[in-house]
Amino acid sequence: MTIDLRIKDPSNALLAHSKDVLNKALTGDLNDWQALLAENSEIDGLSLIYSHHDNNLMQITLDERGRPSLSWLIRHSRSSTSYRRGAHSNTDLVLSELWRNLQRKITILLEARSRDLPDEGYALYFTEELSWCIVFSYKFSGNAAIARVVHYTKSPQSVYDIFALPLMSDEHTRTVIKNVVRSKSKVIIHRCVLIEVDRYFEDSVFGPTIDTLYLNEFVSRLFSKLLNIIEHKHVTAAMEIGCGNGLLTAGLASKCSNLKRLVAIDTEVQAIHCTTRNVQNVLKKNNGISFYGVVGEFTGDLLSNKFDIVLSNPPYLPYRDNVIEGDENSQRIAIKGTELIEEMVKNSPFYLSPDGALIIVYSDLAEQELKDSIPKGMIFTSANDYMGYRVLFDLEDVMDNPKWLSFLISRGLEHDSSSSVYHHRLKIGIITHEKSANLREKSISQAMIDL
Repeated sequence: MTIDLRIKDPSNALLAHSKDVLNKALTGDLNDWQALLAENSEIDGLSLIYSHHDNNLMQITLDERGRPSLSWLIRHSRSSTSYRRGAHSNTDLVLSELWRNLQRKITILLEARSRDLPDEGYALYFTEELSWCIVFSYKFSGNAAIARVVHYTKSPQSVYDIFALPLMSDEHTRTVIKNVVRSKSKVIIHRCVLIEVDRYFEDSVFGPTIDTLYLNEFVSRLFSKLLNIIEHKHVTAAMEIGCGNGLLTAGLASKCSNLKRLVAIDTEVQAIHCTTRNVQNVLKKNNGISFYGVVGEFTGDLLSNKFDIVLSNPPYLPYRDNVIEGDENSQRIAIKGTELIEEMVKNSPFYLSPDGALIIVYSDLAEQELKDSIPKGMIFTSANDYMGYRVLFDLEDVMDNPKWLSFLISRGLEHDSSSSVYHHRLKIGIITHEKSANLREKSISQAMIDL
């Protein structure tokens, strides 16, 4: 049984309604379009635009080769033109309203964190379904933020990183990436959550990576469907293991309306500080949540309480004892080995509530270790399509270790010889109690229809 992140079924109620609203907007009736964008905080409208086959819309949103492009969004973000009915086409009005709504959401998130952020910098906004990564430059004037689109990437395979520079053919893209990675703060926005990592003082904090975003996207879509497997009305206790920057923890705090207890665990003190700072703004909106940041390694006997949902983006690269050499560091610890996966899975019966779920993102390279760890009384379900989500493999520690690299290739690491680039595939795993299997299978089946 599998779940695919992508919306495939056109009978989906929200999708069908949204398409009707867009069709009306393209005839000049913008009221419902404005309401749809404003009232659904996690919908940015871009996926809807690019699934539509209106000829006028396609002329603007596709490039000369017929490929999806966001050049129009850059133009709107730089323009001071006020788009008015009668003076511009209905298509321009639809796209202008989408930009205005997106800009409003971005600036609200930035302004809420104005005390934490530098006066100017960059923010990476990942759209719904991870269809795009949009790079915003921002600048504060007092507490008010001004945001402009400076670049975009279709179907991002990684979070912007120096590693990606050799893959970029044009100088503008290379310059944007350099500016982004040199800025004081790493700012990531996804599913209405803003995460900030101070590159100067929190250099040991891991992520957010594309793995984290993939898991956050998956969980966001599950919560939006109110599935019984993690029905948010019943989630009162939640935990993230290996919180790093805190994106998943903050996401839980923002999505679980009845959450009472939230725990984040990490071995790095800086990670707990970073997570706490990123979660605080969400907690202001829900002061009924008790938050606990725990510095230390996760062990099965650490927890005496039960949790309704546990999330983790753990280290997932298998290795043999003779392939790891050199001193340990926090970044290497964050990616190597499958010990944490095995520890979490083996102890899941003791910390999951009767209907609780452990949801993790892992690499297909470690699927064997994960499945071998499932204890008696628990069931594992793969929650995405069989092939998984193909992403760049950009870990320097592995590239510098021929033995480790060779071992991972034997496990299925994909090598593109024409560009010397490696890829692997991310997957989502769900572990639950066997006795709740019938309920879970029903929920997952419904997810396959709705998602």
